[in-house]
Amino acid sequence: MAVQRKSRKKTAYHVKMQAKNVASNLFGATIIFVSILMVTVFFILYQWKSVEIRTYLAKTDQLRSEILELTSENNQLEKFKNELVRSVPAIATNKLRMINPVEKPNKLSMDLRKVQQYEEKDREIQR
Repeated sequence: MAVQRKSRKKTAYHVKMQAKNVASNLFGATIIFVSILMVTVFFILYQWKSVEIRTYLAKTDQLRSEILELTSENNQLEKFKNELVRSVPAIATNKLRMINPVEKPNKLSMDLRKVQQYEEKDREIQR
């Protein structure tokens, strides 16, 4: 019987040591898994940042090209306006026989009712 007790003690000790080794290995495997998971998450975040930067750069380039197009269109419209400013007086004098008055008009005729309406509005505003 003494042999059986010794083997039981030995086996119980070995079982405890094996359980301790398994727990230690499981803890180590968990630490490795968590560290790989963290590296993966940081890599994904880094790549996401790069993608966002590229997206913003593309939008910036698009806006710059739009600004250039609008500036070009604005310059063309300004040029057209200047041409009209130069050509309208010539057309008015040549085709429509209009002339610029030499003197300012001395008399301005208005309807009396309109003048009275404006005077009433002025009085209401001053109150």
